[in-house]
Formats: sequence, structure tokens, C-alpha cells
Amino acid sequence: MSIKIFIYTTLTLLIGSPALLRAQISEALALDTYNKTRTVLSFSYFYKQILENHPIVKQANLLNDAARQKLRETRGAGFDPKLKSDFSRKEFKTTDYFNIWKTALSVPLPIGKVEVGYERMNGIFLNPENTLPNNGLGFVGISVPLARGIVTNARRATLRQAKNMIEMAKADRRELVNEVLLQSVNAYWDWYLAHRQYLLIREGYKLADLRFKAVKQRVSIGELAGIDSVKAKIVWQKRKYELQDIQTKAENARIKLSNFLWGDNNLPLEISGNMIPADQVPYSMDQTPVLGKLLEQAQSHPALVSLGFQQKNLKVEERLQRDQMKPKIDLKYQILTNPVGTAQDKAIPVAFQENYKVGFSFEFPLFLRKASGKTQQIRIKQSQTELKVANKQREIRNKVVTYFNQLNNTRELIKIQRGMVNNYEILRRGELRKFNIGESTLFLVNTRENQLIESRMKLAKLEAKYHQYYAKLRWATGQSPVE
Repeated sequence: MSIKIFIYTTLTLLIGSPALLRAQISEALALDTYNKTRTVLSFSYFYKQILENHPIVKQANLLNDAARQKLRETRGAGFDPKLKSDFSRKEFKTTDYFNIWKTALSVPLPIGKVEVGYERMNGIFLNPENTLPNNGLGFVGISVPLARGIVTNARRATLRQAKNMIEMAKADRRELVNEVLLQSVNAYWDWYLAHRQYLLIREGYKLADLRFKAVKQRVSIGELAGIDSVKAKIVWQKRKYELQDIQTKAENARIKLSNFLWGDNNLPLEISGNMIPADQVPYSMDQTPVLGKLLEQAQSHPALVSLGFQQKNLKVEERLQRDQMKPKIDLKYQILTNPVGTAQDKAIPVAFQENYKVGFSFEFPLFLRKASGKTQQIRIKQSQTELKVANKQREIRNKVVTYFNQLNNTRELIKIQRGMVNNYEILRRGELRKFNIGESTLFLVNTRENQLIESRMKLAKLEAKYHQYYAKLRWATGQSPVE
């Protein structure tokens, strides 16, 4: 039954005078046009604004950018070619002690590096090992490890960890955004519930107000006793009190929801008092989630994904430290040649036959305390991370099962409550008919009406809770709370 018909029927049964009915019904009929004068804030628009403009969502997006820039930095630090040049000269009084000029291009490789360069050195007091032809020497050389650094090295390990950090940032972003969306969904449905309760209590207040006026009219003409007007006024006062209270709650819920609404350029938006929530809901109560599928989806929860990449980074670091236990053996080899155009110009010599420079270095810590200590620290961190994963998996599973149970229970309660609302409506109509023929009292009419309003409010609360539990269930599995 619509509010308009409800009011009309009630007043017709209570008031014998059509003139009084026409005079007082205009205010009540304003309820029927209440929603038509309001602007609806749809959930889809609200959700879109959060994803586009909420500061925390923007911060979460910056996590990906920061991780990508960290990867770029790592590549640059470990694999960018470097051009370097060094010049030194010493002259004292009239003596030219030495002039040393070295220029080289160094290109890092996954294993070792390649260098191309030119050296020119001259002077009276030049170190004999630095003595070169007058025009200097060009060289092409390579430096490679023969033990430590072949399987992995610090540059490759850091690069792999930086790549893993990108995936961790994606997971952390998902988790952060999902948290914001869950809070916003809860706030939206709190606002929705407060608004629905306001409408129901406002409806009850209007009816109590009109009934109070009608009873006073009938008392004045002797149809009812004076005590009936006192009873009607008490009901009117009670409804007015409830209306004032729920109006404040609805206002506070609207203000709380405004925290999540932002515009362009970080401009906070305010949900005006003229806005109301949409009647359309984003989740269908006909949907029945399957617990097994939900638990399977929970295995990809962003928190578990992030911990998984933490474990991968620890494995990379452990592998690096194990490699540090090997001896450090490096081989350096350079092919030397005169600059083109000189008198000594000739073809590039054959490697290891003439005009070359070769070097070999060896280093090995006798006690391996640094590498072994570091390795044990990493293994302790791995154990700690494994415990975190086990605890998080159990925590996620229990949340999924809990919200799944709450969702199903709330769905069943809604079905029961809808039946109760229908039955209370039947009781209210019957009580009004009995009152009209003198077989009931105003107290019983008010009681039936209160029961109907309370049952409708409880139904609205259950419906709001259902949508909140649905969002929490999706959030618990690591999905977006909003489909």
C-alpha cells in the first residue's frame, strides 16, 4: 500500500467529516512527492568518484609509480654504460713531471663488463709501467668473474628484487583501494539505512499528527472521550522525539559519507541535504556465493600476494649470500692498439699473441663469517615470513567463512522479516476497521501502527546489513567490495 492510500484510509476511518479530511490531508500527501524534490546520489556515481578522486586511492596509485621508478633507478645503477675520463698533470719549476690522461667507456654485462678506451701518458718522472707510445694506446677489454658472480651478483639480485617490488606494489595498491572502498560502502549503506528510517518515522509522525488533530475534533463534538486526545498527544510527542533523533542520525551519516567524496584537483565535495540515496541496490539477493569458490579466490588475496613476493625477494637475497661464500676470482683482458693514423698503425693483433694486457685477481675470506651470518639472518626472516603467511591465510579463511555465514543468515532473516511486515500490515488494517465500528481502541490502533513501523525499520536495517556483508565478503576474499 502506498503512503498516500495508507493515510487516506486511516483518516477516512478516523474522521467522519469529509471537510476536515480535505483540509488536513494536503500536508500528508506531501510525503508522496518527497523523493521527487530530491537529487539522487547513485551508488555507481559515488563509486566512480572514489576511484577517480579519493586521496588515498591516488596515494595507492603512486605506489605503482614509485616501484617503477625504483626499477628504473636499479637498472641505471647497475647496467647503464658509463663514460669516464681522468686527467692529471704535474709540473714543478721548469720540469714536466708527468701528464696522464685516461678515457674509457664501460658497458656492464649481466656477467662482467666490457671497456673501450684510450690512454695517453708522458713525462720525465712517469712510472715505467705507465710508459706508452707518444700517441698513446687504445684498448678494448673485458672483465669477467670465474667463481663468485657467475650464478648471481648484487646487480642482478637488486634488479630481480626491484621487479618483484612492482608486483608487491600492485598487490599493496589493491589492498589499500579495497580497504577504502569497503569503508565507503559501509558508510553509504549506513546513510541509506538512516534515510530509510527517517522516511518511516516521518511517515509515522505525520500519521500521529493527523490522528491527534482528528481525535481532538471528535472529542470536541462528543464522539470520543477527552482521555483519547491525551493518548493521541502522547503518541504524537513520541513520534516527534523519534523524528528529531533520526533526523540528526541521518544528517551525521550524510556528513560521514561526504568524507569519501572528492572532486578534481583534490577538492572535497559535500553531499547536500537535498541528496538522497538511490533505491536501486548494486547486489542482487538472488545471488548465492559458493564457499569453496570464495576460499579459492581468497588464495589470491593481495596480502598473500605481497607476502609471496617478499618470500621471493628473500630467496634472491639468500642466493646472493650463498654465492658470496665462493672465492672471488676475476679475469681482466685488454687488446691494445695504437691510434689509427700513427706510424705504428697496424691491424688489431690476435688475442693472446701480442699487444695485450691481462690481469688476474683472487680473494677469499677464510672464516666466511660475514656471508654465513647474513645467510642465517635471511633464513630467520624467511621463517618469520612463512609464519606471517600461515597466520594471514588462517585469518583470511576465517573472515571469509564468517561473512559467508552472516550473509546467508541475513538473507534468510530478510525473507522472514518481509513476511512479518506483510502480516503487521494486515493486523493494522484490521485494527482500523474494528476501531471504526467501535470494537477496538485508539491504543490498539497505535500499537499496530508502531509494530508495522518498527518491522519496516528492522527490514530496512537487515537489507542494509545484507549489502554491507556482501561487500565485506568480497573484501575478505581480496576482491573489490564493489562488483
